[in-house]
Parts: sequence; C-alpha cells; structure tokens
Amino acid sequence: LWHRLRDEQLAVEASLMQALIAMSFEFARRLDSDLTVRVSAKLLREAVFFDVAAAAQVVGWIAVVRELLSLAQQRGELKSEVNVRHAAEQIVAELLGLQFVAQALSGGTDLRSRLARVWRASSGCLVTPSVHEKLRFE
Repeated sequence: LWHRLRDEQLAVEASLMQALIAMSFEFARRLDSDLTVRVSAKLLREAVFFDVAAAAQVVGWIAVVRELLSLAQQRGELKSEVNVRHAAEQIVAELLGLQFVAQALSGGTDLRSRLARVWRASSGCLVTPSVHEKLRFE
C-alpha cells in the first residue's frame, strides 16, 4: 500500500516532503473508504507485537518513508542535521500511534485532525524554513 501511495503522491506533488505528508492523509482517507485498508490496519493493531506479518508491514512503511526522506535530503528539503533513518522510524511510529489513539478516543473519526497537528509540530524539525512555509497539512 505505501509503495502505491508514494507513487500516486509523487505524480502530483513537486515536494518530496509534501508527498510524504499527503501519503499519510490519503492513508487516513482510505481507512474510511477502503475495506482492504481498514482490515489491514485492524489486523496490524491486533497483531502480537512481534508478529512476522505485522513486522514486515512496518519495515515496509519505514523503507518507503526513508526513501522519500533520503531523496528530500538530496534535494535540500531537509535540514542537514536530520538523521534519515531515525526520522523515518519516528514518522512511522507517530503514524501508527496516531491510529491507535484516534481509534481508542474517537473511533478513528479525528485521525486527520491528529495527523495535521503532528505534522505541524514535527515538520519544522525536519525541513528547511523555505520548505516548511509551503507545506500543506491536509
């Protein structure tokens, strides 16, 4: 799924960081509209932490995010001090955690507003000021 989302967003977004942000919002939209995505997310939430399938899914997400961050760093979108591996793991952890919290507190209805808050808070630590001022959190 994340590879498909990446390809879709890269086709329409010039900024790699904007594509990454847009991917997370598209995932949240698909949780509402796509049964396969909903079932996949539910299985991941209910999996034993070290379940092989769940681990593979998380590792795949990290790989896609890390790839986008690496390309963004090469293009000068990221601040020079950003550790791409650590940032990719943190972003995926935040996305997974947001799903759990939104599901527990609102049945998932406020996931997009939570995403916007997290991206607004964390993106400034990742991207250069000139990139940050152009980002959309929707």
